[in-house]
Amino acid sequence: MTFVVRKSIDSRVSLLRDWLKEILSAETDLLPLPVEASTRRFFRVVTPTSRLIAKDSPPRTENNEQFVALSEVFRNQEIPVPQIIGVDLTQGFILV
Repeated sequence: MTFVVRKSIDSRVSLLRDWLKEILSAETDLLPLPVEASTRRFFRVVTPTSRLIAKDSPPRTENNEQFVALSEVFRNQEIPVPQIIGVDLTQGFILV
């Protein structure tokens, strides 16, 4: 059972890497950030010119649409929130 879960996690990291390459048009280093008690995972994304955060948030367990919508509402009210650079709601990837 653990092997299956690990394989699934590794495939999501691979999908995330591919998506980031499309969005940023650059190779990236992904550095995992501390784990929290949810199905979300966060990675520091390092490119030659920037440092960003990627959120792996599986859509079957996380409400990514609400996250994106609330971010826009807060930004429109001039409440400081991280800028969303890219979103793939189908896969559950968000780049801030």
